[in-house]
This record gives sequence, structure tokens and C-alpha cells, in this order.
Amino acid sequence: MKKDKKVSCEESNCSPEDFRKAAEKGEAKAYFNMGVCYQFGKGTRKNSKKAVECYRKAAELGLPDAMLNFGICCCIGEGVERDLKEGEKWLRKADELGCEDAKDALKQLEEAANPTEKEPASSKCKRGKKEIFEVVRDILVEQLGVEPEQVTLKASLTDDLGADSIDLAELVMLFESEVFQTGLPDEEVERLTTVGEIVDYIHRKL
Repeated sequence: MKKDKKVSCEESNCSPEDFRKAAEKGEAKAYFNMGVCYQFGKGTRKNSKKAVECYRKAAELGLPDAMLNFGICCCIGEGVERDLKEGEKWLRKADELGCEDAKDALKQLEEAANPTEKEPASSKCKRGKKEIFEVVRDILVEQLGVEPEQVTLKASLTDDLGADSIDLAELVMLFESEVFQTGLPDEEVERLTTVGEIVDYIHRKL
């Protein structure tokens, strides 16, 4: 998914406390911004569980962006127990309210549940690291909106390619459906920070 979604608060030096009073008054955007602060460590330590809880409250108050983030967290098990059914429910609600990124996420879920009969990416990857890199590069170019020449083995997903935690979560979903055809352990995925590390990991596992 290209980086056109709203996943950060407008204030560059914000913290959860900046939005707490408004959240206590039931303002959905305030809860959403608190979630962003906890998710990205803005003005506080990163806390995925608190982030998810804030997204949930904002989603229940009807904010589409919060429905998107909460749905994705449920689908990948970030800050909450993995629950594809619950995640899909919130993604569909966000889609119904016109959230284009939710539509993309639902498409990825459908593709993961119903793989096509074409040659899977995993069979291509068995040919060697060069082919693995090409598969990974194509996914990163499409999802992050970067140029192919930016995707090198030494490129950092966050520092060089600009991926945020939501992008990383969606990339995990794509790698699960298009490369591995199965789930990936969260503790292993969190250690992969560069394109080269991803390529090496896939080469070892396939």
C-alpha cells in the first residue's frame, strides 16, 4: 500500500498527554492521535497494546482511519491477539466509509485466503537469492511507492525506504500470502530491518 494513509498526528512533538483531555470528552480523533503516539513512540515509549486500545476506542466512535489501523493490528496480532475475523470486520467498516487503504487491505486478505493458480512466488524464490530479491523488490516498490533503484540489499526498510509500522505490518501479510503461504513468527520478523536480511531469511526458510 502506498504511503497516502493518515497514520500520524499533525504535531511533530506531540505526546499522548496532548490529546488525553479531548479523548476523555469522547473525541475520536484524539484517541486516534494517542494511538499514533503510542505506536510510534511520540513523546512516550512505544506501547503497541495501548496503541491498539486507543485505535479501538476511536474506531468505535466511527473514525475510518482508526478502523483501518485497528483492523490491521487484529489481522497481524500487533498489540492484540491475532483475530482475522475481527480484523476483517473493522476493515470492511472502514471500506464502507470510503477508506481506500481498507479496500487494499481487504484485497490482500482475500488473496491470502484464496491463492491463485498461477505459479506462486515461493516456487520462483527456490531458484536462488537473485530471484528472491526480485520478488521482494517488486513487492516493496508496489507497496511503498519507491523507485526500483532505491531497493538495494543494504537499504533499510524504515530509514531508506520510508516504511512505518503499518507498512511493515502490511508487508508481513504480503510475504505470508505471496512468498511463504503461511504465517510468520512475529519475533523473527521484527529482527528483519534491511532488504538483504529479508532476502537471506526467505532463502533459509524456503
